[in-house]
Order: sequence, then C-alpha cells, then structure tokens
Amino acid sequence: MFIFFLIYSILFLLLIIGIHFRVSKVDTLNIFLSVALLFTFFASIRWGIGADYFDYREWFYFPPDYVEVGYSIISEIVYKLFDANYQMLIIVTSVLTNFIFFESCWKYSNKQTALLVIYFYITIGSYFFYLNGIRQGIAIAILFFGFRFIKDKKLLMYILTCFVAYLFHAAALFAIITYFVCEKITKKKMIVLYLLSLCFIFVDIEGILAKINILPPAYQLYIDAGVVESFHENTSSISFLKLFIPNLFFIYLLSRDYYQKAKSEFTFYFLYIFFYNTVSMIPIINRIMYFFEPSLLTLLPYIYQYEPNYKLIFWCLGIYYFIFSIVTIIILKTHQCYPFTTIFG
Repeated sequence: MFIFFLIYSILFLLLIIGIHFRVSKVDTLNIFLSVALLFTFFASIRWGIGADYFDYREWFYFPPDYVEVGYSIISEIVYKLFDANYQMLIIVTSVLTNFIFFESCWKYSNKQTALLVIYFYITIGSYFFYLNGIRQGIAIAILFFGFRFIKDKKLLMYILTCFVAYLFHAAALFAIITYFVCEKITKKKMIVLYLLSLCFIFVDIEGILAKINILPPAYQLYIDAGVVESFHENTSSISFLKLFIPNLFFIYLLSRDYYQKAKSEFTFYFLYIFFYNTVSMIPIINRIMYFFEPSLLTLLPYIYQYEPNYKLIFWCLGIYYFIFSIVTIIILKTHQCYPFTTIFG
C-alpha cells in the first residue's frame, strides 16, 4: 500500500508542477531522471505482480518453443550470467523497457511538458501494463521509440523497428500500418472510420467469435480465473466511462484541426481511439490497442503550444486519468498489480 501511496503522491506533484510551474530545463531533466529511476526501481523489485508473473517464471526455467526469439535470447543470457536468478530477468527487462519508454518520453516532449508526459505515461496504464505483460511491454516501448521514424518519414527504419519489436511480441508487426495510415489517411476518411468505430462499441463481437468458434483456446480460462472480463462485464457503466472521455477528447482535437497542426501525432492517437472503440471490449484481442496507447503522450507539446486554455485541458485530462488509474489498478485490480508486493516482503 505504501508504494502506491508514494506513486500517486509523486504523480499528483508532477501534475501540479507540470501545469503551474516554470522549471528550468536542467531542473526539469533532474526531476525527470529522478522519477524515471524511481519507477524503474519499483518495477525491478516487484514480486508476484501481474497475471502472467508466474508463467514467465516457469518459462524462465522451462522455456517453451512458442515464445518469441528476442525474449528467449534475453532470458537465456540472464539465466547463464546470473545463475538462473529469475529476479535478475525482472530487473533486466524493467530497465530495458523503462529506459526505452522514458527516453522516448523525453524525445517527444519539451521543457514545459516533460513532467506531464511522465504523469500520463503512468496514469494511462502503459507502465502498469508492462508489469503484467513483459514481452508485449518491451514491444510497445520499442514501437513507441520508433514513432520518430514516422515523423521523419523513414520507412525502412520504422519497418526495422517493427521487426525488432516483433522479436519480443509477434503482434507488433501489425503496427506497421501506423506508418502508412499516417502518410495516406485524409481527414474525411478519418472521420468516416471514426464514426464506424463507434458502432462497434455496442456489438457483441465476443459472442460472434464464440459462435463461429475462433476465440483463442485460453479465452474462457482467463475469464474463469478473473484475469479478463467477458463482453457483458466490459459493457458495464465503468467501461463506457472509460470510452467516453478519450472519445470526447478526440472529437475536441478534431474540431481544433489537429489533423493539420500535428498530423502524425494526431493520426497515431486516432488509431488508438479506433482500436479502443472496436476491440477494447474483446479480452485478449484488445491487446492490439495497447500498441497505440502511448500516442497521447506525443500530443501534449502541441496542446501546450496551440491551446490558450491548455491548463484547463491538462487538469481535466489529468484528473480523469488519475481517477481512471486508481479505479482500474487499485479497485478493479487490472493487470493484478495491487497490492504491490516486493522482494523485500
């Protein structure tokens, strides 16, 4: 409980400082690095955190054939170098993932928004998602790093980035579409696709997939174990609240012409909203949307630049995601990160 109290206290301070204080670039960097190191430390000392924690531990000692080669190589190296110490794998993957994420957070921010980018990285759920899904967490971090190649229109470098992410999670290859959508999509097509995505919120795709018998074999086991929710549980009032604010924010950005102001970043966020609306209600399959979840972080500098009322926007988003994080992580125990247990007991 103490660690979560500390986490949310730090986050609230970051929100206040990020919105209301003008901090020098040197001081911003010092705070940024201190918080990054602290959250990396928390991830490194965790024990039993995440629905898949003990599965990963079993894979560490008895590697299955179906685990991606990148993760398998890191696991094998750690196994040999550190005398089969599983906690060292947790430390190595925590440092790797958070280093890539925090470097990218700094890259896509500026002096005014760097602390807010950390705040939203934690509260939107990307940090806690990694604590549960190590392989996909690494892949998401790598793809987030690769967004710079979309901005710089370096197709081969972005494809290479997707391939490296694929070495840790096969579904990462799907993210290749991001480059082409950012390059080709028009505002009109974006609006049409967005309106289409809204229809999926009320479609019981899970039931359809079950009837044609193409759900993943482990799907019902995950539901029975309480690791994921069924469609009918996902369509509760809480889940609709999760959908409401991001959609409202997307509509606001669309009305403010962020398609022109920050096309790559806005299109990246559009893809997140599109998959949020279409597959977030489908457990296991909904992991696709997590590849696009950090997109919000890339938009923060532009909101600061273009919005006269940026403080109000940051406060509204900040409070929403603060509550969202507490409800999902602590109350609903999403990703099974609460209570936070460590190697120190």
